[in-house]
Order: sequence, then C-alpha cells, then structure tokens
Amino acid sequence: MHSKPNLLPTRKFSRALTPRPLWVGYSFALSAAALAVVAEMYFDRITGQQIPFVIGFGAVIASAAWAGAGPGLLATLVMVLWAIFFDFQPAAIGFYGMFTRCVLFSAEGIFLSLGSARMWRFAREAAESEGWHRRLVETAAEGIWILDPAAKVIWANDRIAGLLGVPLEQLVGKIADEFFFPADVWSDRNRRESLRPGLPEQFDRRLRRADGNEIWVLASCNRIPSTQDDPGSVLDMMTDITERRRAEAALRKSEQRFRSLFEGVLEGV
Repeated sequence: MHSKPNLLPTRKFSRALTPRPLWVGYSFALSAAALAVVAEMYFDRITGQQIPFVIGFGAVIASAAWAGAGPGLLATLVMVLWAIFFDFQPAAIGFYGMFTRCVLFSAEGIFLSLGSARMWRFAREAAESEGWHRRLVETAAEGIWILDPAAKVIWANDRIAGLLGVPLEQLVGKIADEFFFPADVWSDRNRRESLRPGLPEQFDRRLRRADGNEIWVLASCNRIPSTQDDPGSVLDMMTDITERRRAEAALRKSEQRFRSLFEGVLEGV
C-alpha cells in the first residue's frame, strides 16, 4: 500500500523550532569551542603539526546550526582568539599568514552564522504558519479528513470523528469505504477517482456511523498532488446536513399527503 506522510505539521517539529534561552545557546557555543580547542591540542601533539581552524570550523557549524547566529559568532570569536594567542607560531607561518587565516576563518564564520539565522527565521515562520493552519482545521466546525491514494485516512480532526462516532485515534488508518453503505461505495469511489487537482467538487454524501445509523453531509472534496507522478491525497471537508435532509423528506411526505387529500375529495378545489 502506498504510504504518505502527514500533510500537516507535527507538534514535535514546532517544539524543535521554539527559540532557546540565550544562556543555553551561548553555553553550547562555548562548550563546542572548548571541545574544539582540546581536540586541536590533542592532534597537534600526536601529529606534531598545526591544524588551526579545521576542528574549530566544526564547532562554528554546530553552534550556528543548533543555537543560531549569536552563538555561531561567539564560537568564531573564541576560535580566532585561541589561534592568535595560543595556537599559531608566528615564526612558522609569519604574521601575514596568521592574519590571512584569521580573516578568512572569521569571514566564513560570519557568513555561516548569518545564513543560519536566516534559515532559522524562515523555519520558524513556516512552523508558525503551519501551526496556525493546524489549529484552524482542528477547531473547524466541518469534519475534515485526508485520504491517501488507497483511500486510507491519514489525518482527521475531532469533528469528523464525532460525526462518525469513532475515537480519533481509531479513525486514522482506516479505509474510508468502511464509513459508506454498500450501495454507496462504488459511486463514492468513482467520484473520488475522478477528482482533478485544482477542481474541487461539492455534493451531498451519505455516511454510515459506527452504530450503523446514517448521516448526511455536504462534502467539499479536492485532490492535493505531492508530485507530478503521484495521484495525490484527497482532502474532504464535510458539514452535517442530516437535519436538513430530514426536514426535506418530511416536507415531501407532507406535500404528497396533501396532494392525495386534494385529489381525492369530491368537491372541486
């Protein structure tokens, strides 16, 4: 069966993008720089050669990627100061060589930190937007589910679970055909397969609740392709119209009864 990832953001992803306290990020940067210094001293001792900034660059990458621009810049500064005052041997590479390497490393650290800050900002904005959409669909008055190409429910909100009388955790993973009456399975499946991206359809639909009772909904369906070759998932938004359908049926019965009454009387009406 074709599997499909959840189309809506996970809370775990949103929590991962929550801004960390400043002291946590800067402490991480100092720890990463300290580990880089220890590692460089160790390799200098066992190899007898200097490898300035090679391991330090990893500390800058880790600090900028995990904690942001400020910690990345701090790690860059610590590694440059270490190289200038303790690591470099001016007699070996000369002042110009030391200056050039420090400038290049600083430039790389600054660009990396600024790029990381931009990445984090975009990621947080995306998470906030996705979180807003998640809250919107979870609190919507309409029942919403998303079906994969095999008609398996891969996401649903509380409203549709309540309409069907099924716990939400049991609804996800089921095949949508289980919630249709046998007489309606073929027609609904055919309608679902005929959906085209960007061409939503709206129609009345009959569903079967877990207790076997019928419920009528106004369904708005649209196909959401993920790739060109993927048939895509189907997004269904359903509004309960059971009472309206009952009222319409009662009105038809009332009209038929009065029509029979008027047609059966002997007097002219």
